[in-house]
Parts: sequence; C-alpha cells; structure tokens
Amino acid sequence: MVSATQPEIETRKASMSVYALAETPEFGKLSPKMATFLMCYVQGFINTGSFDFIDAVQSAYKTKNRESARTFGYQLLSNPKIVATLERFFGGDSDQASLKVAMTKEDRKCKRLLKEVEANLEEAEPGSTAAQKLLMQKQRLLGITFLPGRRPFIVSAEPSEAPRKFAVGDVVSQKGHTGRVVSVDASGQPTKVELIQ
Repeated sequence: MVSATQPEIETRKASMSVYALAETPEFGKLSPKMATFLMCYVQGFINTGSFDFIDAVQSAYKTKNRESARTFGYQLLSNPKIVATLERFFGGDSDQASLKVAMTKEDRKCKRLLKEVEANLEEAEPGSTAAQKLLMQKQRLLGITFLPGRRPFIVSAEPSEAPRKFAVGDVVSQKGHTGRVVSVDASGQPTKVELIQ
C-alpha cells in the first residue's frame, strides 16, 4: 500500500546517494530511529524504483503488525524533518517542503477546531454570551477581521431581553447558590453579592 504523497515522489529522480544524504544538515536533525527509517525508505527506492514505507517502519521501529506500521508510516511521512530530508534527496527546496507540511498540519488543526466551534454554536442558546463568543471564535478561525477597537455586530435569532436591573437587598439565585445583592453598578447589575446560608 502506498501513501498519498508517494505517487508524486516516485516520478522524481534521486539527486544523491544514501551516503551523501546522510551528510546533509537535514538528515543530521533526525532522531536515530527516524534516520534508520529514512535510510531504509530511500535505499528501497534506489534498489527497486518504488517506496515501501511499511518495511522501512518495521526496520526502524518495533510495531505490532503491518497495520500499525502503515499508520505510523503516514505520521512519519508527514513529519516536517522527514519531508525536508526527502526534498533534499530529490534536489528540491527542503525549507519550502517543511513549511508546506507545517501549514497543512495547521490547516487540519484549524478545520477540526472550526467543526468543534460550529457544533457548540448549534447547541448554544441564540443571543447568549456563549453563542456570541463562539461566533467570534468562528470568525477568527475563518480569518474574518474587524477594525481595531470595533466589535462585530452580532445578530441573534431571537430578540434579546433588556438586562434586568437589580437593587440593593434583592435576593438572587445562580447555579444553585442564593445571595443578597450588596451593591450594584450604574446599570443596575450586581457588583457584590453576599451568600445566604
């Protein structure tokens, strides 16, 4: 089985030997096991003209079975250090290759976070503080920016009620706790509440 990145690589020609690759700065940044994996991976390509990352993984790492080796191989082949070293092996720009892999990982992370935010936004009560914060997070993830000092205008599905005004001495209850309002701000919102036992 080949990885998603292999068909593109297999049409390219090696620009150096395995020994020359081992002398590159990119190769020097690899851990010993990653270096063993890459040496087996590249030597297999030189010998056969195709890559077998499963055998290379099994040569460098102790895996339970071929399926574990296959899964781990995908992870190794998306590692920016390995991508940069392979790019160097094929005569390309190793810095650009590493940057592309890092950006791809960041894109996947951003997409996962965006899905999570959207799911939570669906569950949030329209017009609530939580919904507004989730919407702002979604906008940041999508790259939507606003003028400095300006907050986005958030339209709620339901008209929001005016906040209730409290007076000193009012009894309030929140999250299972009951208290008496001791002080309020100019808009009538409690600034200090004394718990009632």
